[in-house]
Amino acid sequence: MIPTVRVLLAVASFALIAACADDDRTASTTADNVATSARGPALTGAAAVQAAVDDIVTEYPTLHGVVVHVVAPGVDETFVAGENAGAPVSADATFRLASNTKTFTAAAALRLVEQGKVDIDGPITQCLDDQLTQALASDGYEPDAITVRQALTHTAGLFDYAQGEGSGYVDAVLADPMHRWTPLEQVQWAVDHGDPLGAPGAAFSYSDTGYVIASSLIECASGLPMADAYRELLGFDELGVEATYLESLEELPAGAGPRTHQFLEDVDTYSFDPSMDLYGAGGLVSNAADLAHFARALLRGEVFDQPTTLDTMLEEPDSAPPGAAMGLFREEIYGTTCWSHEGFWGTGVFTCPDVDLTISASVQQAALDEVDLNAILDAAFTLVPSD
Repeated sequence: MIPTVRVLLAVASFALIAACADDDRTASTTADNVATSARGPALTGAAAVQAAVDDIVTEYPTLHGVVVHVVAPGVDETFVAGENAGAPVSADATFRLASNTKTFTAAAALRLVEQGKVDIDGPITQCLDDQLTQALASDGYEPDAITVRQALTHTAGLFDYAQGEGSGYVDAVLADPMHRWTPLEQVQWAVDHGDPLGAPGAAFSYSDTGYVIASSLIECASGLPMADAYRELLGFDELGVEATYLESLEELPAGAGPRTHQFLEDVDTYSFDPSMDLYGAGGLVSNAADLAHFARALLRGEVFDQPTTLDTMLEEPDSAPPGAAMGLFREEIYGTTCWSHEGFWGTGVFTCPDVDLTISASVQQAALDEVDLNAILDAAFTLVPSD
């Protein structure tokens, strides 16, 4: 499911905060940049991050707790504030990643490209469930003309079943939150509620549908159920990713903490069936530390066997907006390049490899239109040493 506040268009995502910031944010990144707590004097470092997290909870009580993990030179720490479902939010709390899952899905597909099992510029039909192919064809799509690269970069012309204009999918989920969706139902929803958005490769349009298709292709090409495909292709064990799992499709890992209650305004979605957002476009549950560590490892080239594979992931198609890559979005923050993604349920991560800074966060609230997280961003940058 796409973020309520879409990457590259929203105010609340970490990526957009940077893009919408004042011009002076292009100044050099140094420890002299300070964050000021609403309660007192300027702070730097870990104290600044904790103060910013505390203040966000005070300013926005609808967030139901905030969990932030920061990795920077000499720092690998989780910061928490607020309550969730009547109890203090814990540092090991897990949460539904929603669209942050897309980064994992794109990386898994590229691992199969490395293994010669998927042709990135070949058609999605090279290894795809026949029912999905037939559903797309019934609405005028030409599945043989849509490439894997286009599906993963939102340039395939696929209507977004989750929040495409006129889709009504979110309303359907709220009306029957315990319905068990299938991938075919979601693709069929796209077929029934929208039409092709243009020729494959012609334009960018964010689409969960493309990632449901990518998930089916990954399962077919790897011969593994998606939960095992993530774990094995991305090397969770080797990376120390211990609390991340595909909800309802595999057993709870021993390292996973309690799952938070995540809200859509005042609606507690904790008990909603996860199949509403489970098949490649979403579905992973993780904690802030795992999310940050995976993003950092990915951008450091530690997930792929070949350096050129990361280059492929970070390529920006000519038909996409500047910064839109494959399962990631680029922003320039304080003069350094950062890569990010966010998720519907108030999750986000970005990593700036040149200064070794990664920040992940979960605020347990999908309705984020007016939330300003700049203070957390600024505080985290005080952890970056000066040159």
